[in-house]
Amino acid sequence: AKYKKFYDLNEKLECNLEKDKIYIKFCETKEDKNLWHTFVHLTTSLPYRGAVGRQIKLFIYCKNHIIGMVHLTSPLAQLKLRDKYLKWTHEEKWKQKKINSIYNIETCVPTRKYAQYLTGKLLIYCIFSNEIKEYIKNKYGEEAIGFETTSLYGKSSMYNRLPFFKYLGLTEGNSAMYISDDNWKKVLNEYYEVYPNTKTNRLAPVKFQIVDKLSKYYKKTNRKFPYDYKKVEYKRGIYFGYLENKNLNSQIDTWKKRWFLKRKEKIKNETRTN
Repeated sequence: AKYKKFYDLNEKLECNLEKDKIYIKFCETKEDKNLWHTFVHLTTSLPYRGAVGRQIKLFIYCKNHIIGMVHLTSPLAQLKLRDKYLKWTHEEKWKQKKINSIYNIETCVPTRKYAQYLTGKLLIYCIFSNEIKEYIKNKYGEEAIGFETTSLYGKSSMYNRLPFFKYLGLTEGNSAMYISDDNWKKVLNEYYEVYPNTKTNRLAPVKFQIVDKLSKYYKKTNRKFPYDYKKVEYKRGIYFGYLENKNLNSQIDTWKKRWFLKRKEKIKNETRTN
């Protein structure tokens, strides 16, 4: 409730994306991180999965209005198209620890109020700035050379046509699990009864892995799985981009000229027509 009040207040605040200062605020304190979690939870229906390893959470502000949330994490250990694009040998990737020089954009969510002005793309421009690079260097003592991410269903409109972010292709396949909240609670309780010592590398359980494993357990014991669910296969789009020597203000100005001003004019004309 405490942080929900901040979210509601933020919805009432106004800012001028063209003229007001846009800046990054890194989440350093427990309060910052709790606020970040609340904003993500209330902004998007996608589940926040958590992560292990290196983590950086941050807000993007315009004046005193939060316009987006970002979570940078350690990269995915195995991502074939990314590894092929980077042309690293196994020794370079692991023994020389080049894998530590890239980060995964785990979460990149614009708040709703100004999303129509392509603030999602603004978040990406901010990520690919010297300020982020310097923060990573100060926090972890290593140079970051680039960022990866995967979009939920194929190509993403948010990442599309960004000159520094290359679309590499599709993953070999992922699974999404659709199950009622009631059945999910029952599955989860039974799963931890059957596998009490299970440890996950995520802060939140991955539904399709848990349901799949429990259903296989039922099959082995010659019993019918009693919980209804639907499993859907889909492929994620893979993106990678190298960091360039560009400061935050330069990136923001580029976003304004390339995306914001054109979208602002388009919305203005559509409003007149209607």
